[in-house]
Parts: sequence; C-alpha cells; structure tokens
Amino acid sequence: MKLQPASVFRRLLATLTDVFILSLATGALLWLAGILIPDNPGRTLLMDWVAKPAASLAAFLGVIIFPLYRWGYTPGKKALGLRLMFLGSQGSLSDILGREVAAKALSLVTVIGALLAFGSSRLALHDRIMKTQVLEEID
Repeated sequence: MKLQPASVFRRLLATLTDVFILSLATGALLWLAGILIPDNPGRTLLMDWVAKPAASLAAFLGVIIFPLYRWGYTPGKKALGLRLMFLGSQGSLSDILGREVAAKALSLVTVIGALLAFGSSRLALHDRIMKTQVLEEID
C-alpha cells in the first residue's frame, strides 16, 4: 500500500464528517443525561453547566482522541481512507491531544493553519507544530 499526503478537500470532508458524528454523540449523551428532554423536572442550571461540557468532552475523547490513539484515524478519516502518521516517531497520547488541541485552537482563531495545507508539502500549521502528516491510502 502506497501513501501520499492527503488533499485539503479530503481532509476537510473528513473533519466535517467527524464534526457531524461528534455532534450526534454529544447530543446522545445529553439526551441520556436528561438535558435535551423538554420540561425535565430534575433539570437544573448547575446540571446544564456540568453536563454540557462533560458530554462534549466525553464525546470528543470517544470519537476523536481514542480512535486516533488506537488506530490512527477518526471515523471521518477512516471513511475517506486517511490516516494520521507521526513523522519520525510513534506518537503518544499527549502528542495526539496536543495535535488536536492545536488544531481546534487554530480553527477557533484563524484559518491560516488550514490554509498552509494548500502548500506543496500539504502540512497544516498543527501538523508542522506536532510533526504529523495526514496520508491518503492509494491502491
């Protein structure tokens, strides 16, 4: 199997797929906690403040971090035949967390990090920071 740097379009599509799945997972957890049930008599403001961030964190860890750590891909990357590879190292859990935190922080502030992936190396800023590269499987 040959690997090459993944295109920006495929990376974007994988990210959008992951965001959709992450939203479904977060919603399911909030529904199970009773937060999304209208007129839930047991629902409190404190419960909202605790449950919403906790559900978001749990979904993020389960949908994004665990699959990246265990297999090297998220559901979106897997669906598009993409894999996260660490350049020159195995990649630890802290490396994956660092990459994802860097990616999310950059996406909240600016699109410059993603725009760098249009260059010839196809490395976004968070890839450059954490020494990773997203590769596409081709037959």
